[in-house]
Amino acid sequence: MWAQQRVFPAVEAPVLLANPLSSDRDVLRTSAIPDLVETAAQNLRQIDEDVRLFELGRVYLPTAEGLPEERRVLTAVVAQPSNSSWPAKSGLGHQPSAGFFRLKGAAEEVLERLGIARTGFVPLAHPAFAAGAAAGIISDHHPESMGKRPVREAQVLGAIGALRREVASAFAVEGQCVVLALDFDRIIALAGDHRHFDGIVRYPSVVQDLAVVIDEAVPAEHVEAVMRRASRRLLTDVRLFDVYQGEQVPSGKRSLAFALTFQASDRTLTDAEVEPIRERIVSALERQLGASLRGD
Repeated sequence: MWAQQRVFPAVEAPVLLANPLSSDRDVLRTSAIPDLVETAAQNLRQIDEDVRLFELGRVYLPTAEGLPEERRVLTAVVAQPSNSSWPAKSGLGHQPSAGFFRLKGAAEEVLERLGIARTGFVPLAHPAFAAGAAAGIISDHHPESMGKRPVREAQVLGAIGALRREVASAFAVEGQCVVLALDFDRIIALAGDHRHFDGIVRYPSVVQDLAVVIDEAVPAEHVEAVMRRASRRLLTDVRLFDVYQGEQVPSGKRSLAFALTFQASDRTLTDAEVEPIRERIVSALERQLGASLRGD
């Protein structure tokens, strides 16, 4: 419901234009997604490769006062040709595709560059999106509290999701189609006027991969939150780079692979220093989330 209120409002009677250019363009748009997906479909008819488009434009929502409410929305789409494979299904629905993670990364970078802290992704169910392949983007995000308190409308910054096959097909997109919508006006209102700068650390970092097998219902952000709490300050970055479900992973589970970056500001970390931190992380994941190391 919160996603529809802010990002995908359900408008039964959009604002009519007094002098439309054509009969099929006689209302003000309430979302930029249909136009962008339609444009992507036109491009796919000309090229046999992924189409990536974005637009910063206005949408218009009817109000009781007469004049519509105008909002600026940053919309993006990644559409793939018909020879691309659809995401594999799991017990929760479709698994997110490469296009999903590409747009997710773009959204994260936009928010980070604007200085908006504590943003995150939460599961989203919407009739236009494939089950298990959509997320809401919110501010004031606390992963440890997910499921314990409802998302407030004031937190909603946007949404991302893979369109259901029949929805994409209605726009003549026969491959996967992932869309992103960000409430630009709300984002700009939250953007900080001042930027915090951390000086360049002179000492090299240590990067290690860690793959864990966990219940498919556990969000990756829960895993990251546990990692960060267990490692304290020396874990400077956590990046999810692979999600796998298949023959080597038990039913109802999935493998999440992370790249962990360890770094100290005053010295070069040794393997002897990193190993106990890694062990604390693994122990916390096992104890709090029931995870196990992949390959054990």
